[in-house]
Amino acid sequence: MLYIYTSPFFPDHLYLSHLLILCDDLFAISLDRYFAVCQPFRYHDTVSVRLVWKLNAAVWIFSVLAGFVPIHAGWNTVDGAVQNWAEPDKCEFKLNMVYVLVIAVGTYFLPLGVMCTVYFKILRVSRKQVKLN
Repeated sequence: MLYIYTSPFFPDHLYLSHLLILCDDLFAISLDRYFAVCQPFRYHDTVSVRLVWKLNAAVWIFSVLAGFVPIHAGWNTVDGAVQNWAEPDKCEFKLNMVYVLVIAVGTYFLPLGVMCTVYFKILRVSRKQVKLN
């Protein structure tokens, strides 16, 4: 069992859902920075306002589907029940291990690996540009 302290004004299942969404947002920002730094001349031609809106919508839809739906539908529990409705003052998570592994890899570790790779490439390009000047 996992205990998380949350505010009475912000229920624990919302807290966990928002954490998953923040990881996806950081992932999208890192990809934008990569294209802006590593391909600056093509960036303004390929990245339009319409594309940014579409990508933002896709990230938010994926985040809501991965972060809110499983938790609020009870898919993250072993018995399929939505957690902490009976005792809202007690924040207790009994997690389904398959759910934990899929969500951890899909919304945290995979984006983390891509972000580390992307920022390493940005660092290499930045160092190369500094040496040229």
